[in-house]
Amino acid sequence: MSSRIPFGAMRFKKALLASLITLSWPHPSPLQAITVDDSVPVTMDFDGPGPASFLLGFAASYTRSFDQDQPITVGQHNAYNELTIRNQASITANIVQISRTGTARNNSLIIEGNNTSLTIISSFYVGLTGSDSKAEIRQGASLSTAYTYIGHGTASFDFGRGNSLMVDGEGSSLITSEVFYMGSHGSANRFTVSNGAYAFSGATSIGSGVSTTLNANNNAVYVNGNKSRWTTGDLLLGGMGSANSLLISSGGAATSNAVLIGFGHVENLDLGNANTATITGARSTWEADSLTVGNFGSYNKVTITDGGKVIMGNIELGVGHSQDSASGQANQIVVTDEGSELRIRDSLSIGGFGSFNSVEIAQGALLALDGNISFSLNGGEGNFLRFNGGYFAWKGDRAADYENLVSSGLVRTYDGENWVAFTVYHHLYFTTSQEAYDLLGYGDLGGYTIFSLVDFQNIPEPSTWAMLGVGVIGLITALRRPARV
Repeated sequence: MSSRIPFGAMRFKKALLASLITLSWPHPSPLQAITVDDSVPVTMDFDGPGPASFLLGFAASYTRSFDQDQPITVGQHNAYNELTIRNQASITANIVQISRTGTARNNSLIIEGNNTSLTIISSFYVGLTGSDSKAEIRQGASLSTAYTYIGHGTASFDFGRGNSLMVDGEGSSLITSEVFYMGSHGSANRFTVSNGAYAFSGATSIGSGVSTTLNANNNAVYVNGNKSRWTTGDLLLGGMGSANSLLISSGGAATSNAVLIGFGHVENLDLGNANTATITGARSTWEADSLTVGNFGSYNKVTITDGGKVIMGNIELGVGHSQDSASGQANQIVVTDEGSELRIRDSLSIGGFGSFNSVEIAQGALLALDGNISFSLNGGEGNFLRFNGGYFAWKGDRAADYENLVSSGLVRTYDGENWVAFTVYHHLYFTTSQEAYDLLGYGDLGGYTIFSLVDFQNIPEPSTWAMLGVGVIGLITALRRPARV
């Protein structure tokens, strides 16, 4: 009896195999052939109606070093080119660029799986001048490079928009040894560190334009999920770009050296404005050596909410410039909700040349200051510390210093319509941290004087803080200098 497979059955097996490949490799149709391993070219730029797929790691533990004189390019002029690196592959290249030119879009790089790695000697681009392209590092994979650029763009044209880079999952990492740039003339780009992933950069610039254009806007960094960590050297958020943002949430953590939010330009006050940093959720943390909010820029804001925690060396708001009193205006730090903390290890300056800047403590949150506080150092006006239900902890016996601030009208509270001066407040000095924790629920406050607009004998439950935000002045009685506890 013949053992040959009937022709019809053979055609069925081929069709079944093709369908399995299609199912395991999701793409928009029509599906093009997959080019694998040694057949993958240095330039992947399919010019056709559908996606082109390239795979490094079809064979397990595949290793390849690309020619150092030629960059790996995924999408030179065209769209829907996909390069995937997986299956413990180890790839080395000098430069990798996704969507190189302004016509290139929707190209992608995926690096996935434990022990899968891409090592880039020089520079990594996601959207060199192209748009709507992405790179993902996931499932324990790693990428290392000297420089990273997301949405590089140009100063003259609206290129480099809508690109994204994501590092996702425990064990996944992105290491940028020198500088990480996102939105360098480009806009609406995204960088995400999530679900326990790790990213490092020697320095970081988010939303950096030039003084003559209004691009480099709406770029965003997200650090979210327990054990997700982003470590950077100096961080510039909104270097002449506007509406750029940093969000640390759901247990994410970030550490930085010097941080500058809203650099702006003294000759163009439309630049460096409305950039934001938000730290929200229990165990979400941000720690840095120093923070400047609104160097020449205005309307920049840091919000610490819902149990987030920020630790800074020193903070300056509204530095401004001597040549233009309208620079460095209306920048703000808001610490709100019980459990939220801002701890300043050195000094706090609210307003230099800039005006109408403020730090606000609300809804049972804590501001703890180790050093001195100053207002309007270089002629600014309307710069205040604001209470809307919360605690100000000042290291040492600071009752007399705080009284000077109050009597000078530099501390304000909200009366339901306006921020107004007040004369009635409460304070306690705690000799041990345990005493402060037992009363307030915040640790490491031994040796601090705590100021509040609410009597310490009547500290409200968390659910009632919101109701105390309006008309709080009418709820308190004078308690100028109680006995130490």
